[in-house]
Amino acid sequence: MNPDEGEILLNYGAFLIENGRPEEAIAPLEHALEDLDYRSPAMVLSNLARAELATGHPEKAKARAEAALKRAPNLCPAQYHLGLAEEALAALAVVLTRTWSSQFILFLVPTGMLAGFAVGAAYSVVLGLAAGICWREDHPELAARG
Repeated sequence: MNPDEGEILLNYGAFLIENGRPEEAIAPLEHALEDLDYRSPAMVLSNLARAELATGHPEKAKARAEAALKRAPNLCPAQYHLGLAEEALAALAVVLTRTWSSQFILFLVPTGMLAGFAVGAAYSVVLGLAAGICWREDHPELAARG
């Protein structure tokens, strides 16, 4: 068994993602793309999209999913990851256009606490807390503080 084989690297990358270590999955998955004998590069690209989503990079995830779909247009996981990436990018665009400060975004966490996140961290936060965003229109008492 060759540890540089695409299938082994794909499975290892998927294992890392499933076990909450998506940032570690990117290197082996990218290495799997280098295996010219591996017959499922679209699946590798789809898993890379999944890892990029989990690490808060929806723009990279979208590009990976689109590349996967060019190779295998009916690959359901790639279609799913593309949808998640587009949804995250749309949510981020809404956040950036509706916040009362382009430097700082306020999110209302489910516990009722108010937490602040810099725009650079918004990608990963948007995925989990998009529904809890405090809009100026919805929370004028909070907007007045900003």
